[in-house]
Amino acid sequence: MNENNLSFSDWISNIMNNINDNLNKILPDYDSSSSILQKAMRYSTVSGGKRIRALLVYASFIASNDYLVEKDDILIALDKAAIAMELIHSYSLIHDDLPSMDNDCTRRGKPSSHIVFGEGIAILAGDALQSLAFELLSRISISHETRLNLIKNLAQSAGYLGMSGGQAIDLDNIGNNISYDQLKNMHSMKTGAIIACSIKFGYLLAGANQIVRCMLDDFANYLGIIFQIVDDIIDVTSSGEQLGKTAGKDHKYNKPTYVSIFGIVESRKILDELKNKAINTIKPMDSSNKRLLEMLDLIVCRNH
Repeated sequence: MNENNLSFSDWISNIMNNINDNLNKILPDYDSSSSILQKAMRYSTVSGGKRIRALLVYASFIASNDYLVEKDDILIALDKAAIAMELIHSYSLIHDDLPSMDNDCTRRGKPSSHIVFGEGIAILAGDALQSLAFELLSRISISHETRLNLIKNLAQSAGYLGMSGGQAIDLDNIGNNISYDQLKNMHSMKTGAIIACSIKFGYLLAGANQIVRCMLDDFANYLGIIFQIVDDIIDVTSSGEQLGKTAGKDHKYNKPTYVSIFGIVESRKILDELKNKAINTIKPMDSSNKRLLEMLDLIVCRNH
């Protein structure tokens, strides 16, 4: 079955159902024998979420081979890689919400993990989800080289040169005036690195050639910045109910954002310019880029 023939909404629905089914298997509904840690892991992962990073894994895979490769082992590996991205994302959200980080009491429309389970358990739940992501990748039945590449890329993207490093820069610059280049660097690490990793997962599993990899890497770099600009805009234009978390927090805590530096109008101009550049990077891929372009529109047009 070529899922490129499905409507975008049907394609998303299929993948969301698949992701949620797999998450329920990996993090089963807790019972009386479940530990509080298991409950906290499931609480922040299974329900809610847009699954954008997982969707990007599949979209990149399609763009890299247009489903010419449809072997069961590759498709199973694809599912596990997408789940790993969601586990990493959930871990990052739990830690982001902590009082020592972004200090948010609400996530995905419900109380944050540390509000429900306490800070200690929330920290451990995040740690355990991160470990589970790498365990999942280590069990994928593919070539040793590809499996190691997946693990290496996720480790780098989540580590001090990626998401964690970007968060550290963010925390260190609260109340500071920073340049556009510094802002781009911070967000390419904090937000962009994991998004880029999702794209890499797709093309690594598809066995894409170097030309395709370079195009998708360029696209991913633009997409990471685009995602963050949209985040900064909707933080001041959407309600807390729409966002599923506290609105206006970046302004409240005087954090450097695209909106705080450029304002909403100029930020939207930058967003449009980057969107056009992102589109141009994958134009040579013709129809195989369909899902990536749809994901780009989804990210740009979202209000939460």
